[in-house]
Amino acid sequence: MLDRARRMRGKGFHDDDARLDWLELMRFKRTFTDPVPKNREEAFAQAGIAAFHGRAHFTGHTTIEVDHELLETRYVVIATGAKPRKLNIPGEEYITTSDQFLDLSSLPRRIVFIGGGYISMEFAHVALRADRSVTILHRGKCLLGAGRVPDIEDLNLTAAAVEGDKRGINVNDYLQSVSNSAVYAARDAAASGGPPLTPVAGYEGRIVASNLLEGNHLKAQYVGVPTVTFTIPPLASVGLTEQSAREKGLKFRTHREITSSWYSSRRVAEDCSGFKVLVEDGTDRILGAHLLGPHAEEVINLFAFAIATNARAADLRDVIFAYPTLASDVRYML
Repeated sequence: MLDRARRMRGKGFHDDDARLDWLELMRFKRTFTDPVPKNREEAFAQAGIAAFHGRAHFTGHTTIEVDHELLETRYVVIATGAKPRKLNIPGEEYITTSDQFLDLSSLPRRIVFIGGGYISMEFAHVALRADRSVTILHRGKCLLGAGRVPDIEDLNLTAAAVEGDKRGINVNDYLQSVSNSAVYAARDAAASGGPPLTPVAGYEGRIVASNLLEGNHLKAQYVGVPTVTFTIPPLASVGLTEQSAREKGLKFRTHREITSSWYSSRRVAEDCSGFKVLVEDGTDRILGAHLLGPHAEEVINLFAFAIATNARAADLRDVIFAYPTLASDVRYML
């Protein structure tokens, strides 16, 4: 909101009094996050699910100890999430992790982010709008900054004969451990699967639950999963890149354009926007879409739906979208 106000200077808007109060913003943020653990546990209790608090570890194939209490189970689902990767550099103990960033009571005047991936870029944009000096340390084409790793180190997987490595637990197409059929693992705890995204974690959780209750019958499908970097403007992507499409031997046409002169960008004074869309020759299927600009995080969902349902570019072209909306730009991207 602050960024928009600043970009509209001299276009009918004045932002003389607009400023970011970090402490007040964090208090507002906590109204969303603080109630979650209590609400979740109450919902679990109503569903007949008991909660045990503490760090868990295996003591056998299907036995787990939590805070000196032994639990015997028929199945185990490991969904322990991820934690910041250790960098093994001097002074690492003083680094503020991404988990801690939004709990800071104040922002330092100068901030260094290690790694140039999603999290660093998103937090850097927040800090910049708070008028802080930002430096990003980046090496190679690292996708997720310094990165995160599965939080499974202290589970004592050996006791349960559960195979895994630093990438996570080795699972089959049903998200079941390849070495212990009583164990399943989802998202960050699993070595394979979809991208490390919140909706994918929820999707895999539903796959695991269904397979546990009804036997292995569902395999996870990761077709048309969109990803978004919530920078200003946002950068969104779904489907194949040009390189990956060529590696698959696909024949396709690419439509790309800088859209800073389009009305949808000009009306909000956004001078950094564009797109690239891949359409397969012959079938007219949309193979991939990559968007930069206002509301790219919403428009990408239209392309995700098209890819997931094998819709043709012509199908989207023929839709009558509300105007003026960002979705009405889609037909010109095809």
